[in-house]
Amino acid sequence: MTRKEAKAYETRMRRVWAPLQHAHSSFVGYVGNKRWEFVGTTREFALYIDVGASSSTPTFEMRGPGHYTQAAGLRYDEEINDRCTCDAQEAFTNQWLPYFRRGLWLSGCPIEASAHEKMEWIEGFTREELETWDLKI
Repeated sequence: MTRKEAKAYETRMRRVWAPLQHAHSSFVGYVGNKRWEFVGTTREFALYIDVGASSSTPTFEMRGPGHYTQAAGLRYDEEINDRCTCDAQEAFTNQWLPYFRRGLWLSGCPIEASAHEKMEWIEGFTREELETWDLKI
C-alpha cells in the first residue's frame, strides 16, 4: 500500500466507522515488511484495522473497555469471531454485531449480507464514494 492509497483508505475508514472521537493511522514495521494500522476510539469501543504487507485481507478488531486480554469484542479475519469467552462477550456481540457487519461491508470485506441490509448501509454516502469503493450491492 502506497502512502496515497493509505490516505484514501484512512479517509474511507473515518467515514465508514463514524463517529470515531479519535483516530489515526500509520505505517509500521520494517522495510520490505511494512503494514498499515488504523486505530479509532469512541467511549464504547476501540477499533483496530491492520493491513499487512503480504495479506490481501485486512484484520478488523473492535474491542470494548477493559484490559486487552479480557475485553469483549469482535474480530474479522476472513470471518467474524468473538474476541473472548469472557462474561461481557454476549452483551457486546448483541449490541455491536450489526454495526460491525455494516462497517466491514462498507470497508470492502466480503461478508454475506442481504440486499436489504446493503441498501440500508449505503444511506448517507454519496454515489461517488460508493463507486470509488466498488461495493457489490
